[in-house]
Amino acid sequence: MQLILRAAKHFILASILLFLHFPNVHAGTGWCHPVNGTIPYIFNFTKNINDPNQNQTGYLFNNIYTWGSTVPSPVTCDCKAGEGDGATYFKTETSLPIARQDGSTVWYTVNEYLQASAKAYIGGLTNSYVPVPWDNATNGASGDSYIQCDGKVSAYANTGASGKISLYIVKPFVGESNFSVKLFDVYRSNNKGSFGGPPVSTVYITGMIIVPQNCIIDTGSIVSVDFGNIPTSAFQTAGVKAINVLPVKKDVNIQCTNIAAQANLTLRLESEKVWG
Repeated sequence: MQLILRAAKHFILASILLFLHFPNVHAGTGWCHPVNGTIPYIFNFTKNINDPNQNQTGYLFNNIYTWGSTVPSPVTCDCKAGEGDGATYFKTETSLPIARQDGSTVWYTVNEYLQASAKAYIGGLTNSYVPVPWDNATNGASGDSYIQCDGKVSAYANTGASGKISLYIVKPFVGESNFSVKLFDVYRSNNKGSFGGPPVSTVYITGMIIVPQNCIIDTGSIVSVDFGNIPTSAFQTAGVKAINVLPVKKDVNIQCTNIAAQANLTLRLESEKVWG
């Protein structure tokens, strides 16, 4: 009997030690899952470049566009209250090619002429726009993440809904430059360094950068073209050259903005009916 009791004591002690050694054996992954599926945040903007000096290689349009949406991306997470440090962590992923990195700012190629960088808003104690990509970016709010644990839903989560994009001109262009990209996916977790499952939100950006073009002919002067005497009978059909009237060559000074020097130009002259 004494031997059996001694064996039982050893078994209980071993069980207690095993429990103490693996306190988080049933801990969740921390992964947050979108309750209504991944929320797409879709934005578009247009920017006119009216200053020719801005359409130059290396010109930076800092925070050229700020996006924002009030649509929430509710989540629930694989965790239990009391696990982790109580903060929420975020990670972003993108398929855009990295062009370069300047300090904490990563620039991505969006087309032949433009590179883009972005920062998105994180609430909580962070309460600021944080440059992407993120890897364990946090809201710093201790205890805040427990509202999404134990099967509960964080109904007002909306990470990715607000942000800013900057553009960098790789080389000048004429007319317009367009891009439409998936900027990044957002992953959310209750545990630092543990991310998986579907993204809670995805940010899409469509942009159009327009370079207005115009030409001025001999500013402040009169351009005279002498066609000689043309009889009224030579004008038989509207929009058609007068009969037997020869073309006249005339050199004029043309000053163009945001148009290549060797570009072909078409000039149309319109006249009004006069009497006399």
